[in-house]
Amino acid sequence: MIDRLDYELCRQTYLGDSFPFINLDCFGPGLASAFMGARADNSTGGVWFEPVEKIPISRLHLDYDGGNPMLLRVKDLCRAAVERWGGVSLSGWLI
Repeated sequence: MIDRLDYELCRQTYLGDSFPFINLDCFGPGLASAFMGARADNSTGGVWFEPVEKIPISRLHLDYDGGNPMLLRVKDLCRAAVERWGGVSLSGWLI
């Protein structure tokens, strides 16, 4: 995936004060819910996120799971991007 992004970036010309930009909106805002245990269903071609159990919002408690497979995949992709492009900082955070 990083090789493909690199190829696409290399095909562009950056003039003036422009700079390469990578949009990873393919992960989408719902992915944060998957990081905390929601089920991701992409069987329809889009991605829908469903809770494991439907409970009242008053009982909702969100836990960060650093070992979540989807979170680890996103971190791996970010780490590969940093390695590929020379250890640059991504949004102020060195991965």
